[in-house]
Amino acid sequence: MAMRFWKSSRYVPPWRRCLLPILALALMGASPAMAVNGVPLAAGAPEKQELQGAEAYFHFAMAKLAQQQQRYDAAVAFLREAAAADPESAGIQAELAATYMIIRDYPAAEESARLALAMEPDNSAAHTVLAHLYYSRARRGIDSQANRRRAMDEMEASLRGQNEDAPDVLLTLGRFYFEQGKFRRAADFLLRYLETQAAPAPNPLFLLARAHIQLEDYDGAERALEQILDTVPDSLQALETLVNIERLRGDFAGSLPLLEKILAIRGGDGSLYKKMGEAYFHLHQYPDAIEMFNLALNEEPGSPYSLYYLALSQERSGQMPRALETLEQMHVRDPENTEVVFRMAQLQERLGNPRAALELYSELLDLLLKVEDPDDPRRTDISTFCARVALIRMELEEYAAAARGLDACRNDLDLPAPGLGLLRARALIFARRDEKALSEVRKGREQFPQDPRFQILEAEILLQTGDEEQAGHILDARLAAAAAGDGDGAGTRALVADAWFNAGAQAERRQEIERAERYLLRAIGIDPEHAAALNYLGYTWADGDRNLDEALDLLQRAVAQDPENGSYQDSLGWVYYRLGRLQEAREHLLNAVNYEADDPTIRDHLGDLEQEAGHLDLALSYWRESLKLGADDPAAVSRKVRDAERSTARP
Repeated sequence: MAMRFWKSSRYVPPWRRCLLPILALALMGASPAMAVNGVPLAAGAPEKQELQGAEAYFHFAMAKLAQQQQRYDAAVAFLREAAAADPESAGIQAELAATYMIIRDYPAAEESARLALAMEPDNSAAHTVLAHLYYSRARRGIDSQANRRRAMDEMEASLRGQNEDAPDVLLTLGRFYFEQGKFRRAADFLLRYLETQAAPAPNPLFLLARAHIQLEDYDGAERALEQILDTVPDSLQALETLVNIERLRGDFAGSLPLLEKILAIRGGDGSLYKKMGEAYFHLHQYPDAIEMFNLALNEEPGSPYSLYYLALSQERSGQMPRALETLEQMHVRDPENTEVVFRMAQLQERLGNPRAALELYSELLDLLLKVEDPDDPRRTDISTFCARVALIRMELEEYAAAARGLDACRNDLDLPAPGLGLLRARALIFARRDEKALSEVRKGREQFPQDPRFQILEAEILLQTGDEEQAGHILDARLAAAAAGDGDGAGTRALVADAWFNAGAQAERRQEIERAERYLLRAIGIDPEHAAALNYLGYTWADGDRNLDEALDLLQRAVAQDPENGSYQDSLGWVYYRLGRLQEAREHLLNAVNYEADDPTIRDHLGDLEQEAGHLDLALSYWRESLKLGADDPAAVSRKVRDAERSTARP
C-alpha cells in the first residue's frame, strides 16, 4: 500500500521528508546496475551530491528498488518523478533511457539518452544505450552497415567516458567488431577485456581465438585455446578448433593427438573419422587412412568426401583395382562428377587398359563440353583432355581417329589451341597423310606466326616427304635466327634437333634406313646430348650388326643421360651382345628388365643372350615370357621356342 501511495501522490508530508535521504541511501546501496546482453546500460546511480534535492534522490532510489524487483514500469514512473525534481541531471536521464530499453520503448530510450548527452556529452551510460539502439536496428536489417558503425562509435564513446576500462563494454566492442569482420579491432578489445579478468571465461577466449584465426595469427589463436584447456581440459570446442588450426598450418602430425583425445572424450562419428583419415592420408599412412575412411562410411554411407579419399588412399597403397571400385561407386551416385571420371581414366591407364581409359576420357570431354559458363575453370582443361584422348589413340595406332577427334575438339572449343593443331599434324604424319599434315601446319603458321613450332614441324614433314633441301634451309634459318638472339636459343636448338630426330625415326619405320641414319646424325650434330637420337641410331646400328664400336659410344652416352631408362639399357645390352661381351650384355639387359618389366623385346634379347651363353632352358623361359607379354614379332620368337624345345627334347 505504501508503494501505491508514493507512486500516486506527489505530496510528501514534512515529517517524512527528513527520512527521504536516509531511505534513499539505504535503497541505493542495494541496487544493482541493469544490463542488456550482459552489458550495463547505466553506470549506476548518481552520487547523492549529483542530484538536486532530496526528492530527486528519493525517487531515483525508489526506481532502483523497482528495477531490482523487475518492476520496470514502476521504475520508469519513479525516474520521471526524479527527472522532474532535477531536470538538469544527465544521470537520471541516462538511467531512464536504460530502463526504457528494458521495456523496449526504443523511441523514449533514444530521447532520454540524447537529453543526457546534451547535458553531459561524455555520459558513458547514455552512449551505451545509443549503441544498443543502433545495434538493435542493424540486427533488424535497418540500414545495417551504417547502424553497426554508429553502434561501435557509441560504444567506444562510452568507453572514453569512463575513468577506467569497463570490462563489459570492452567485451561488447570485441563482439561488435568481430561480427563486422574487423578482426584486428575485435582482437584488440578482447585482449583488453581479458587483461581485466583474473580468471577469463572460456567464451571470450574462444572468440579471441576465432579472431586470431581470421587474421591468420595461428600462434595467438593457439595461446587463447590453450588458456581454455588449462581450466577446461576436455573442452571439445577448444580441441576441435586447435585441430582446425593444425589443418590450416598443414601440420597433420600435430592434429592427430588432438583428434585422438576428442575420440576418447566423445567417441567417434563420421566427421571425426574423416579428419583422422585426412591426417593419416597426408602423413602417407595409407592403411590407417583406409581404416578411418571406412569407419566414416559406416557412419555416413555414401559420403563423397570419404569415398574420394578412400579411393586415393587405396591407389597410393597400391590397391588400384579397389580404388577403381570405390570410384565406380561414386560414379554411379554422381555420374557428372568430372574429377571422379578423370581419376577413373587415370587408373585405367595405369592398369594397362587404354581402351577403358579412352572411353572414360571421352566421357569426361562430353561432360566438360556441357559446361556453359565460360568462366568455369574446368573449361580450361578441355584442350588437355582432347590431347590425352588423341595420344591414347596414337598409342593404339589409331592415327586417323586421333586426327578427327582433335579437329572436333578445336571446333567445340572455339578458342586458340596451337597445341592441338600441332598434335593433329603429328597424328596425320603417323597416318602417312603428309599432305594433310603439311596443310595443317601451314594454317597454324598463319594463325600463330610467332610460334616457331609450326615452321619447324613443316620442315620435319618436308624431310619425310623427301624435300630435304627446303627442309634443311628452313631449319638452318631457324638455328641462325636463334644464334642471333631471336627467341629462345636453347629451346629452338632442341626443337630443330627434335625435328631431325622425328624425321629420322619416321624414315626408319618406313624402312628408309640410309635416310634415317642421315637425319639422326644431323640431330646429334645439333644436340650431342639428344639421348633419344643417340639411342635410336645406336640401336639401329647394333640391330643391323653394323658400326658396333660407334654404336657402343652412342649408347653409352644415351645411358649416361638417363640411366633409369629401360629402353636405353636394353639397347646398350644388345650392342654388348653383338660385340660378344656377354657378361656386360647380361648386366644391362637385367637392368632394363628392372626398369621396364613388361617389355617383351627385352625378354627376347635375354633369350638370345642365354642361348649364346649355352643356357638353353633359361633362354626358352625368356622367349616364352616375351610371347606372353606380346612380342613385337611373335612368329620369329615362336620359331626360337620351337627350335629350343626340339633341341632340349633330343637324347
